[in-house]
Amino acid sequence: MLKLYNLGCSFARGNLADSYNHLSNQNIGPGTLLAKFLKREEVNLARNGNSLDGILKDLYTNNFEKDSLILIGTPPKVRFYAFGKKIVSKVNPIRKEKAKSLLRKFSIRNKEAEETIIKAFSKGPTPLKENCFHTEKWQNLNLHSDIDIEGHVNYKFLLDILSIQSRLKVLNLKYIIYNNLADLNYENNNWELINLKKQIDLQFYFKPYFKIFDWTNDQSVSNQKYQVATGDTHPNHTCYLKWFEELKPWLESKGIK
Repeated sequence: MLKLYNLGCSFARGNLADSYNHLSNQNIGPGTLLAKFLKREEVNLARNGNSLDGILKDLYTNNFEKDSLILIGTPPKVRFYAFGKKIVSKVNPIRKEKAKSLLRKFSIRNKEAEETIIKAFSKGPTPLKENCFHTEKWQNLNLHSDIDIEGHVNYKFLLDILSIQSRLKVLNLKYIIYNNLADLNYENNNWELINLKKQIDLQFYFKPYFKIFDWTNDQSVSNQKYQVATGDTHPNHTCYLKWFEELKPWLESKGIK
């Protein structure tokens, strides 16, 4: 069976939350839905906390079978990967402290929400090999005061997208890029950033000015149904299905099989 390689962060990796504050037994994400629709086998390489340059690293360090399809969901712009001194072994971390922190932020005591946040990522893909990389954030570095952090992260985002597309051309593989937590919706008058943005190939970039986080970060009651749990803005299965229904006519228009 032809392969579909799924790359990205926790938004791309999928989870067990089939609806708001409710767990299922199946890990579902964008790659799961697309692979089933195209009758391909999903190889889920997405990792919690991944960054765009981490995805670029994945394209250089993994072996991809001929005639595969690569699915890439964009992580946050502010993240970058750093090579650490220790092996990162917890791919399915127990998120007990995060659950308590999120619920404390909203001043909510909800056992159902807490259990969902803790267990939503308890299943899913496991690493094929050891991983020594961990995620850092640009704004956490002691950067000089005259550095424009927003401009810098957008520069890196554009450069990483272009580098990813260049690598995919070398691999000679079909691909789809879509946005999870970052999009192209950024304006800057700097001529070099403008030229970088113009060079991005949008042919197989689904909705480049929209990101799934636009739905899940909306705290209105109508959009809470797309969240994993109270205070947790990861998308649940309901959200992934909504996104996939919008993707299907685009796939047909691009002739992707």
